[in-house]
Amino acid sequence: MKNDENKVVSHPLCVNFKTLAQYDMNKINIEEIVFFEWLNVKRLSFGDDEFFYSNDRVIDELGIKRYRLAGIKKKLQQLGLVIEQKGNNNTSHYLVTPEFIETCVNEYVHTEYRRSTLQQLLNLDFKNDIKVSKVKKTKIEKFIKNELQVTYNSRRRNSETCNNGKQRLLQSGLSYNKKTVQQLSLLMNRYSNNIIMNSFICFADMIISGEDECKHILNNFSSYNRADDSFPIFENRLNRYNSEYAQVNDFSDY
Repeated sequence: MKNDENKVVSHPLCVNFKTLAQYDMNKINIEEIVFFEWLNVKRLSFGDDEFFYSNDRVIDELGIKRYRLAGIKKKLQQLGLVIEQKGNNNTSHYLVTPEFIETCVNEYVHTEYRRSTLQQLLNLDFKNDIKVSKVKKTKIEKFIKNELQVTYNSRRRNSETCNNGKQRLLQSGLSYNKKTVQQLSLLMNRYSNNIIMNSFICFADMIISGEDECKHILNNFSSYNRADDSFPIFENRLNRYNSEYAQVNDFSDY
């Protein structure tokens, strides 16, 4: 079954009934399971325990009514899910920790399945690792150190100047790991360095000003959504850069 020219759906059913039977339906319903597993998927997609998502987009993706979603969030918050509203009032920031996942599994999964379910959720993976050549990896590391890191510290210094020298963040190097390199590799395959830098300028300003927060700057910025084949944070910041920063739109780099 094809859903477009390049993708093939090998298993057309959207529900795995064998997996569904592992949950105790006396304690949790279908919509709550869907949202709980969605949290696990997004945790993997963003490459961090902490991520943010538009509330309207959650509703569109999951088909859960707004009032029901609010109730599900409240229920899972009692088990350790952290949700905060930051920046845009319609955007929720989620913190999905391993402890929260374990608590939910112990609460909602039948005893005999708990151990295997927890291991599967904590080690969730969709595809093999994205392969990055040594040459490409070196190129990405230079881009991080010579472009992204320099720009971040430059924007921080500019912010201090505008705020009468009040220092909010110390100058330091931006940490990166294997996932950072993989995500930036995908991003650089699709966009030019100039376009990436434009988005990063807006992203950095929001972090430095306190308008937004994240635990891992580069993983958050380059986060890749496998399901949509998109870079949600990068794209959001690029749209904001184009509307608020750019004086003249030049689409030659696209």
